[in-house]
Amino acid sequence: MRRYQQGICALLISATSVLSTPVFSQESTSDQSIAVQKANTREISKGVLLKLEQLQKAATEGDEAAQIELGLLYANGFDIPKDHEKAIQWLLAAGEQYKKSDAGCSEHPAVVTLMVMVDKKVLSPKLHTKVTAWLDALGDKRPKLDFTPHYSK
Repeated sequence: MRRYQQGICALLISATSVLSTPVFSQESTSDQSIAVQKANTREISKGVLLKLEQLQKAATEGDEAAQIELGLLYANGFDIPKDHEKAIQWLLAAGEQYKKSDAGCSEHPAVVTLMVMVDKKVLSPKLHTKVTAWLDALGDKRPKLDFTPHYSK
């Protein structure tokens, strides 16, 4: 279980670092569209396709770690084109398992990633509304995280 938690923490750290890169900042729209076009035209290697198939099979069978990994892959475009709809699908699936559990982990990787995506405003209005409503429904299980930038003087 500890190895699972370490792996999830590593994925979460990589997700938050990628989500906070300049691609998600206030760049010009043309810069963003060029980055999106490059990501979407990238070829997916056979090894990545095989891994993706294995993850999707495990995630479909309810493997929470696979759901989180797929969500992060689609959210960040690691080796595959970004697809926020698929990312949200898998992150919400993992989040639902957390929601139903008695787990005391208030900083569940799927939930935190969803919070970061909402905070960074990377989602379409439809997905933003869906995720915000889901996060609000968590009530006391929603992590108390502050995304306000803190600058030292």
